[in-house]
Amino acid sequence: CASLLLRLYPVTYEPCLSALEIPAWIVSHELVDCTASLSEPNVLLLDIASHKLNDNAEWEAPEEILRIDNIARENLGLRQKKDAFAQPWTTPKSTPANTISLRFCFTSTIDVQDAHLALENAAITTISLDGTPVVAESSGYWVDECISKIPLPPIPAGSHELILSLPFGAATNLERVYILGGFGVDLRGRKATIVPLALEKVAVGDYTRQGLPFYVGNVHYDFQLHVEASRPQRTAIQVPRFVAPLLTVQLDGREMGAIALQPHTLDLGELSAGEHKLRITAYGNRDHAFGALHLPEGLTKWYGPDAFRTAGEWWSYEYTIREMGVLTAVRVLMTDEEEAARKGWDRGSIKGYL
Repeated sequence: CASLLLRLYPVTYEPCLSALEIPAWIVSHELVDCTASLSEPNVLLLDIASHKLNDNAEWEAPEEILRIDNIARENLGLRQKKDAFAQPWTTPKSTPANTISLRFCFTSTIDVQDAHLALENAAITTISLDGTPVVAESSGYWVDECISKIPLPPIPAGSHELILSLPFGAATNLERVYILGGFGVDLRGRKATIVPLALEKVAVGDYTRQGLPFYVGNVHYDFQLHVEASRPQRTAIQVPRFVAPLLTVQLDGREMGAIALQPHTLDLGELSAGEHKLRITAYGNRDHAFGALHLPEGLTKWYGPDAFRTAGEWWSYEYTIREMGVLTAVRVLMTDEEEAARKGWDRGSIKGYL
């Protein structure tokens, strides 16, 4: 619980913005049709793998990567990584005495070119794809400088095995890995499949259900804003529902401002009659690649290292994916009541879409 104590004083000066200067906005119409583009490659998250230690011939049953870390530490007599695990700079460095191999399996319905593998510890990891060695030569990093991007050979349609081998010791971190590229991802429960990326079909609504469940970059929505008027019209836009840290708005290539807080409205100023190019960028966050995706929704607002290592009712192999993006149509607002009425909003806003 919290409390707030306010002390109010009479106004002794003229407010700098009078009520008369605040436009009385009227909804003119809605913008539904758009084209979408991405600020960075799409993501296939891989965090379920089979594993084996040292020279063991048999692969263990598939398991989530941090649970593999627990199992391997228990088998080797190493301390488990928990909330109270000491920071690495507080413990003496030692050379890992063991090797762990991880086998990730995935399926693609299409041929994939120019994909990259994003992973930590690339310099000490041996990589193979479908039995063919992959040179761990970094072409840059993704999100964080510790996450290297390794070019992958062409990936044909079908089922694939990605095998990683690396030294394993008390200070080793086993982490998720990612395939990056110009593809879509179809997520159904706990199974994710590479599919075609149909950006031309991405519509207003939750983009995680439109081939982008693990995508963590920004999404650009491009609309055509038509102003029908005999004279310039004071115009604004409102985005009633969106899930993003921030929306930014461009009009005809010019930066117009940002939308973050209620009433989710941005004044575009006086617009001339005709067509205008409106771009709304929904900023992403990194949760759907790096968050506690196996912690079921609604159990807690607590977030810490052990949120990634839950069990029982606090665990699910299915991924917890939340809505993202511009969720409803963009509303165009005007101050001219007569001009706005000509659009017939509410009567015609869904024409052609039902």
